[in-house]
Amino acid sequence: MAVSDHRDTDSGGTAPGGLVDVGRTIQERREALGLSAEQLAGNLHLGVEQLRSLELGDLQGLPEPVFIKAMVRRIAGHLKLDADALAEQLGTISSTPKRTTINITAPASTAASPARGRWSFMLPIVLVIAAGGGGAMLLRTRTSMPPVQKPAEMTEEPMATPAPKPSVPEAAPVSAAPSEPLASSLTISSREPSWIALRRNGNLEFQGTLVNDRTVDDPESVEIYAGRPDLVMVKRPGGEAAALGPIDAVRWYRLSPEL
Repeated sequence: MAVSDHRDTDSGGTAPGGLVDVGRTIQERREALGLSAEQLAGNLHLGVEQLRSLELGDLQGLPEPVFIKAMVRRIAGHLKLDADALAEQLGTISSTPKRTTINITAPASTAASPARGRWSFMLPIVLVIAAGGGGAMLLRTRTSMPPVQKPAEMTEEPMATPAPKPSVPEAAPVSAAPSEPLASSLTISSREPSWIALRRNGNLEFQGTLVNDRTVDDPESVEIYAGRPDLVMVKRPGGEAAALGPIDAVRWYRLSPEL
């Protein structure tokens, strides 16, 4: 009978001390200014749950580590705190490991059949009888088969020679029309200095404040994360610049033609 042992292992660690201290500082400053968590989140177009997770130092309720510093800087600027000092106090934040599930299945026990012992001594007798019957059947089959006759010899006839086909001049190859070159780059700009992050194939390529226009080559494998997606403009060759997204849609965007 198989027994399944279901275990949950949680390898997640505790939040770093820097994150806890920064969250406490932001909460104390917010309360000192007489602002509720809902009011501050509404002013910054943030989710209330994200703000509470930041104040409590809870990594489970926060976005990816690459965006936590940007969120801290925005909140610090609104609360008139030292944004650089709080960002440095955060230190390095690693992603929280996910809960993993391990299924352990014990092998099923096999019980010996009591009938096996009774039939084991009769096995040689059964084999002898089966062999004798099979030999007799094979002998009857061979004697009943008619003799094989040789096929009659076939005379070869000369093959007719095909008449030569008239030569047809080959048509000149038609040159294919040159295809239009594909756009291999685009330009990112911002209507005012705005924090962004770029990653290519999952690897961080750029992180910082976007002041001047930035050209991105081979954008098909690039994603962008912006603190203010409504300020960041994306322009492709032959097209008009368009905003990355609405102000409250803070997430990773893929720089693909469907964007």
